[in-house]
Amino acid sequence: MMDAKSYLKKKSAELDGPIKEYIQDDEPPNLIEASRQYPYAGGKRMRPAMVLACCGAVGGNPKDAVPLAVAIEYIHNFTLIHDDLMDGDEVRRGMKTIHVGYGMPTAVLAGDWLFSRACEIISNMDIPPEKTVKVLKYVTKAVCDLGRGQQMDVNNEGRIVSEDYYIETIKLKTSVLFAAAAAGGAIVGGADDATA
Repeated sequence: MMDAKSYLKKKSAELDGPIKEYIQDDEPPNLIEASRQYPYAGGKRMRPAMVLACCGAVGGNPKDAVPLAVAIEYIHNFTLIHDDLMDGDEVRRGMKTIHVGYGMPTAVLAGDWLFSRACEIISNMDIPPEKTVKVLKYVTKAVCDLGRGQQMDVNNEGRIVSEDYYIETIKLKTSVLFAAAAAGGAIVGGADDATA
C-alpha cells in the first residue's frame, strides 16, 4: 500500500507531461509564458491527484480522468495568480510572481486564460455529454465559491472574525476545489450522483 506522500509524488510526475501538453505556443508569447509559469513549476499537485484517485476509487480508469486533472490544476494555478496579485506577493515557488514578472494586466489575463483553457479541456473530454455537464457544474460552482471565499478573505483583512466565519472563508477558498476534483473524478469513473 502506497502512502499519501508517495502517491502524490508519483502522480505529480505522471501529470507533468499532460500539464505541459495543453498549453501550446501561441500569440502573444508573453501571455502564454505567463500562463505556463505556475503550472510548469511543479508542486504537490494534490487537486489533480484527487481527481485520479477518485476516478480509480469508483472503478474507473484514472487515465480517462487525466484531462480533468490537468484542468483542475490550471484552475488552482489561476487562483494563485489572482491571489498573488491581490496580496501583493512578490515570490511564489522561488520565482517572481506573475504580476511582478509580466505586469498586472498580463497576470489578470493569464489567470483568465488558464480558467478558460480548463473549461475548454473539460468540454472536450472523451466522456458522454451528460457526464461533461455534471463535471462542469461541479467545477464552475467551485470557482464561484472560490471567488466568494477570496472576497471574504479580502474583507477579513485587519478584522477579527468569528471562528465560524473564518472556517467558511477557508472552506470556500480551499476545500471547494478539492470537492469538485473528487466529484469530477468520480463522475468520470462512472459513479452515480449520490456517490459523486
